[in-house]
Amino acid sequence: DPASQEWRFAREIIGRQTTHLTRMVDDLLDVGRAVTGKLAMDRTPVDLGAAVDVSVSAVRTDRRFGDRRLECRATAVWIEADRTRIEQVVANLLNNAVQHTQANGSIRVQVNASDAHAELIVSDNGDGMDTETVARAFELFFQAEQGVDRRRAGLGIGLTLVRRIVEMHNGTVEAASDGLEKGSTFTVRLPRIPVPPEKEKIPASSREHRGRTVVLVEDAMDSLLSLQQILQSQGHAVHTATDGVSGLSEIVRWKPDVAIVDIGLPGLTGYEIAEQVRASGQSTYLVALSGYGQDEDKVKARRAGFDVHLTKPTDPAHLLEIVCGR
Repeated sequence: DPASQEWRFAREIIGRQTTHLTRMVDDLLDVGRAVTGKLAMDRTPVDLGAAVDVSVSAVRTDRRFGDRRLECRATAVWIEADRTRIEQVVANLLNNAVQHTQANGSIRVQVNASDAHAELIVSDNGDGMDTETVARAFELFFQAEQGVDRRRAGLGIGLTLVRRIVEMHNGTVEAASDGLEKGSTFTVRLPRIPVPPEKEKIPASSREHRGRTVVLVEDAMDSLLSLQQILQSQGHAVHTATDGVSGLSEIVRWKPDVAIVDIGLPGLTGYEIAEQVRASGQSTYLVALSGYGQDEDKVKARRAGFDVHLTKPTDPAHLLEIVCGR
């Protein structure tokens, strides 16, 4: 019986495990791109303190965080960076801290400014590290020895990805610990830039305040629900689909202001959806979502009919700017 407690229990387990698998696959894809130098970067002036605040807020709402105490002191300091990748660094460092602290442990995040650097420090009072683990913490697939309970899940790639992203921003990251059961500290240093001049504020038109009609096509349920919630919180009407055929049908039916379409979909690919929407003469603004962000991927999206190509993980603020600008 699909309505029974047993079915609900099974669905919850499958949902959790699917989410866990998706995260691992995404990290594997990213670390592969990072190691081969193919990780997409879109650098702009970024307030590191503000980016850290966003990541910390997201972690606090994650049920995996449990009852851990999280303190954040983030000073405004500017860097030239890909904001999405910097938030990925923060998220991976926080995830590492969560994995290595007990349910009632504490985690502290700091952003400091020196003359030449912006400094991000993530520390915890958890398992700590021995000398070998400190030396090998950023090695691909390296994991410290665990007890038979194996309570720390993962593949040992999160910190490798952190190091590579930081290095691609001309920065450094280091690990430190006073020993087992004495907590750990990870320190990221990135080149600091002057505070950029404020952009001239243009009065918002009535159109900019109007909620948009949006069709969101995404087969990863966690991503779909997250993006749907973000868009709806800003007053946009959102219609969703989880496969290519249904996605095309929703776009044709609603003729939305904006359609946000994942490329790798079952049934029809995102490229095929874009091609058919354009062939019908529809002028919906098409946004491609993809885990691949090389120049050739962007060209392929444009040729299919997309107006813009965004690389996952997508910066929610940038996505909202795109939707509101239609």
